Amino acid sequence: MKLQIFNTQNTQTRQQLKSMIGIDFKTGVFRISKTACEYIGLRKGNQIEFAYDESEKQWYVTKVETNGFELREGTASSGLLFNNIAMSEKIKITTDFIERSGKCLVGSEPITYSDKRKFFPVITASLKNN
Repeated sequence: MKLQIFNTQNTQTRQQLKSMIGIDFKTGVFRISKTACEYIGLRKGNQIEFAYDESEKQWYVTKVETNGFELREGTASSGLLFNNIAMSEKIKITTDFIERSGKCLVGSEPITYSDKRKFFPVITASLKNN
């Protein structure tokens, strides 16, 4: 007999591996996956902000100390979340997304801006309906 053992130590569901941000454009809820939180280094109580490069039509997310969107744990989520309808509208307008909610990938390779902060790309081209 040649058994192979599979358990939580050597397998993961596909969803857990993805670095994603889910957005409900109607309620303004942003859900950041556990993997995305790990890439960016986010924990409950941390703050983030978004940046938009108009010339490249590219969104970024970065961790900040003040004036950001404060992250909290959700009831049914393994990641973190925050609410802001105005922010969700900004993203919706720049992407021409017409659905109520969607998910987009977050890149694992950040760019470093002049103030040494790391900006992780939010790949809105991958935005699809939940």
